[in-house]
Amino acid sequence: MKTTFQRTVLSLAASAGLASADVEVAFEHLANKENPLPILKLQTDQNPDLETWDGTWTMDSYGGLERYDADRLLLGIRENGINETDPNHDADLAAQYPDRSLIWIDPTTGAPMGVALNVGHTPIEVDPAFTAAGGSTTEYYLTFAVDDSGVIYVNYRNRIARYAPDGNGGFEAPTIAYTQENDGSENWNSWRYETLRARGSGADTVLIAGGKTWRPSQGYRELVTTDGLTFTATEDGVTGFKGGGSSIVPAPAGDTSTQEYMYGSLYPGGSNGKDTSLLRNVRDRAKDEPFGGSEYRIQIDEEIGYTASFVTDADVHPDFPYVVSYSTPSWNSAAVGVDPPAPGWIAVHDQFYDPEAVDVETGEGLAELVGLHKIDITEADELVGGTALWHGTLGKVNINVLPGMRPGQAELLWHSGAYGYGRYILDFAPKPIVVTDIQRTSNEEASLSWESETGKFYQIQTSSDLTSDSWQTVANSIVGSDDGVTTATFAIDPAQGQTFARIGLGNIFSEDFESGAEGWTLATLDDPFPDSGNTQWELGTPSTVGPAAAHSGDNVYGTNLAANYGTLGNLTLTSPVIDLTNVERGSLKLWHYIEASDQEGGQIRILNEAGDEVLGFSEVFNGLSTDWEELSLSLLRFGDTSANVVGQKIRIEFRFLSDDIDADDGAGWYIDDLIIE
Repeated sequence: MKTTFQRTVLSLAASAGLASADVEVAFEHLANKENPLPILKLQTDQNPDLETWDGTWTMDSYGGLERYDADRLLLGIRENGINETDPNHDADLAAQYPDRSLIWIDPTTGAPMGVALNVGHTPIEVDPAFTAAGGSTTEYYLTFAVDDSGVIYVNYRNRIARYAPDGNGGFEAPTIAYTQENDGSENWNSWRYETLRARGSGADTVLIAGGKTWRPSQGYRELVTTDGLTFTATEDGVTGFKGGGSSIVPAPAGDTSTQEYMYGSLYPGGSNGKDTSLLRNVRDRAKDEPFGGSEYRIQIDEEIGYTASFVTDADVHPDFPYVVSYSTPSWNSAAVGVDPPAPGWIAVHDQFYDPEAVDVETGEGLAELVGLHKIDITEADELVGGTALWHGTLGKVNINVLPGMRPGQAELLWHSGAYGYGRYILDFAPKPIVVTDIQRTSNEEASLSWESETGKFYQIQTSSDLTSDSWQTVANSIVGSDDGVTTATFAIDPAQGQTFARIGLGNIFSEDFESGAEGWTLATLDDPFPDSGNTQWELGTPSTVGPAAAHSGDNVYGTNLAANYGTLGNLTLTSPVIDLTNVERGSLKLWHYIEASDQEGGQIRILNEAGDEVLGFSEVFNGLSTDWEELSLSLLRFGDTSANVVGQKIRIEFRFLSDDIDADDGAGWYIDDLIIE
């Protein structure tokens, strides 16, 4: 009977965890690494007490990274690190990168493309009421935003300047878009805007302006306009964030359709950084309610060092269902007990709580961490004496959804005052796997070829009738080929009238013992005592002792399937070689059943490829199981040794030991359904 195939292209739910491709680096230029700008290099010999804010200080820093149009980004040069009052200064270099200027940036490479706008130190008239209250005319920060029509907004003390395109590739003279009036609050004469965000254009333009400070009343404001020229603050604007604040977006879905969200952090200004996290403020347009509420618990990843400390900025986009935050290297990590200093992190979280991402201590739901990228620079790279520079702490992230991007894709722009700038492609969209060839190779076998990615693992499933419960995994843990196309063979049933196949992401390794145990080896050991031979690892169906049946299918590996284990057992069951060389993280999961006394039991050990070195080991499992139990062990901090065993080829060893007393012998240890994901 002829067997036919349908080229079904489906993306399966299983995945290899947090793949690095989810946060792809388009470019990233850090102060401690190669940088295409001839200024803004790593400097550690500056005294922050001597900073003048007028462009003469020789410590340089950035002031923002924004998308301007399809072909250009804008990078803010807060200070170029050149003292222009020095008669011997490099005048040509200073002219290429003026203090308080915006530079065109190539979005592909991050390289400079010339001066876009020379803002200068006094771009617009200083507010007389501000100086009368003791305010300075020099501006500490440089921050800017670009609206949808290409208008640029730049901070200046308690005012915001507006630069409209002049139609000839440049910009008109600035006008005053907004003035924050004296509200009588303490430290009003120190008013500052550290963050600006813009969306819309003309009369629909909305600005978000905030200070990232502890100073009263200098939190975030929502600014609106009726003519696109001058702005006023809404009465229900947000003031609760003392750290970074995101754009304001409609709540994603469901009963929240009339609500709007804004995300932010407490640090700096409302926290010492060590205990900080993200916040979410909500307002309901239908109820005419102002923003309120600040609860948004997020999942962290202590295994690789992400603890959500020193979160200095966050952003969200109406067409991207995730929150992105930036955890900065801090200027005060030593003061709050973070030692060694932490790197920076870009983290991506779901906006809804995941029932499986639960805080183990409180039992409360958490927003799932779906993507993570480490910015490889720390406070120690920018130390001046015993601390880093304050302005190096702060930074900003912007999410943009560009034309042609699928739902779940976005561009992320990041900068930090002293640490660098970068562009990233966030891709959490379901990716179709393109099948390039499928054919029958024999009466009982077929082959499938598809476009694959290095570092990804795939599985093939087949079905006879396409019903949801008919799909069977016939090949798993298939490594993506380096040349971009992977081919794998799989078994077919010649008695079936037709066979449908589909390809999807699979586990790094899997074994259910239903097709035997190819590559698995058995051995006995002499340390700490010679094995007596009374106990054997056996492959088959549980019998008169132990679990009533396999966890799935028919077969398991167990110690003496038809009898209790014996005395002086010292035996091992070892997997074939498992290639983790392209794996950044993973977990070993399996189902086991144990019945052994406290002095006896089983242990999982991770061996090197040759099998002659122990890389890590788990606790000893014993006691009495009432049914199959699931184990989940991280490969980044494996078991009792907390060893990192990813990035190399390994073997998994199951070792069982028993003493010389036969009165307490039990059913022993049974293993089924192993996966590494």
